[in-house]
Amino acid sequence: MSPDAIASLIVTKEGDTFDCRQWQRVIAQPGKLMNRDSEIYNVTASLDIYPVEREGNTISYDRMTLSRVERLTPECEKAWAKARATGPVSAPASTR
Repeated sequence: MSPDAIASLIVTKEGDTFDCRQWQRVIAQPGKLMNRDSEIYNVTASLDIYPVEREGNTISYDRMTLSRVERLTPECEKAWAKARATGPVSAPASTR
């Protein structure tokens, strides 16, 4: 992972998530928090599952340590706005 890479994990009160990573380009993916056996996970729209551990204002997520910030980067802000405008920001429900 490049030291120039930036990652953001947005979590709404409803448990919707938005994973935004940027280095040479922006990769953003909506998801949803899941509680299983007293553990919290983020399930992305592509059905990747990542454990989320919070301690104060720090989150451990997908081998990264993320700290709370006041503002997103302009690139992630734009991706977040676009995702909200195109529909619900959550992982698809699975069907059987």
